[in-house]
Amino acid sequence: MTGTEIEKAFVEYLRTVYGIEAFKLRVDGRDGFPDRSVIVGARIFLIEFKSKNEELRPQQRRLHELLGVEGTPVFIGRDFEESLQAFNDWMSEE
Repeated sequence: MTGTEIEKAFVEYLRTVYGIEAFKLRVDGRDGFPDRSVIVGARIFLIEFKSKNEELRPQQRRLHELLGVEGTPVFIGRDFEESLQAFNDWMSEE
């Protein structure tokens, strides 16, 4: 599966099963923001979708590292099941 296909399946699953939107956010002047943002209450789950062989671009890596330092890690989803498991793990925290 391509990163785009994984993203589409993940977004559709969250929408139909959980009734949750995974937003495609843009940050003005910043390239590399994660593909999708899921906001639940005061928490945010950030995920970047890549195929098994795709690498992060340098600007993505820098921004994801910065977000992690600020306390918001970015998950890299390389397949649908792994992405969904990461989301479910995140939902069960706290």
